[in-house]
Amino acid sequence: MQAWGELRDDDRRHFGEPAGLPPRQRLSEMMSSLVSARHWTLERAMREWARTDDAAAASVRAADHRVLAAVRQAFLDYRFGAA
Repeated sequence: MQAWGELRDDDRRHFGEPAGLPPRQRLSEMMSSLVSARHWTLERAMREWARTDDAAAASVRAADHRVLAAVRQAFLDYRFGAA
């Protein structure tokens, strides 16, 4: 679980940072990372494990929260309303 979290965090570290990219490009890069074949098998296994293990579920929720916060920020930066 820790290795998955570190791998996921490493790949998504840039999600919360604008890094000088326009919001649309940031969203595109996030989508590419989220659906990459490199992580899909492990991602699916972690989510399946999270269905029966509280610690795995907490890790998945925390990772999802970081991704959703970054996506929300990109939309706000793209001038979408908060609602």
